[in-house]
Amino acid sequence: MSDYIECPKCGKKSVVQRKEDLYQCISCDFKRDFAKSTQSKSDKGIIWLGFIAVISAFYMLLARESFFNTPRFESQSAPVSSLEPTTVQARTGQ
Repeated sequence: MSDYIECPKCGKKSVVQRKEDLYQCISCDFKRDFAKSTQSKSDKGIIWLGFIAVISAFYMLLARESFFNTPRFESQSAPVSSLEPTTVQARTGQ
């Protein structure tokens, strides 16, 4: 019993296997190389993974910079000199 594969382009059951990963329709010009398609998908995955890693690193650097540059309010006791009344001394021109 042989399996017939229907061509996605013309609809005829005329797709034959030319090589291990190459299928071709003998009725039309449809060809599909499965070895190339799996390789390109993995390459795209690596590219996306690298892109996401770079964006994540950039975001973490920005978050770190904004964290360290954020003004922090700490409760401090008032200096002793500010509690004393201030006196203005007149300058004498000599």
